[in-house]
Amino acid sequence: MIISKINQGYVFGNEENRNRIVIYMSFSCIDCLVLYNNLKYIFNDQIMKSNLVLIIKPIYKSKFEIDDDINKNIFIESLDDIGFIFSKFELYSKKDKNLFKDIFGKKIAPSGNNYKFFEDIIIKEVENLNIIAVPTIFINEKRYDDTVFTEEEFLKLIKNK
Repeated sequence: MIISKINQGYVFGNEENRNRIVIYMSFSCIDCLVLYNNLKYIFNDQIMKSNLVLIIKPIYKSKFEIDDDINKNIFIESLDDIGFIFSKFELYSKKDKNLFKDIFGKKIAPSGNNYKFFEDIIIKEVENLNIIAVPTIFINEKRYDDTVFTEEEFLKLIKNK
């Protein structure tokens, strides 16, 4: 089963890399924040070692209204950009959309961003795969719903391939 084509999310690493991780997430989800913070160093390390391709697929849930603004206005081109967004979690999770420009300032792309290229694809995937919880993670095509891994748990899963 192929979960994603390489141009259907924020892709970090080379598609040829041994392990393929796909994460459906929300920038307003506390579990997604914890997952990212737990694994960000491993993601970087394993991508640099050509052991991992990471595809992040941000999804919009109506209960997380600010995600729509984040997804459509912030240009993401590195894992550091994902980290920057999550570093502001305490500010934007308060649900005050009026603070969006104050919180993200220079990261807002005046002409939109790269999310618009795969938004429709992600919406269809969420429906077809019946993704109702975030984070939903596919590690080498095995699905983990609403799961947050520690570094040790994650490394065991990718090293067993």
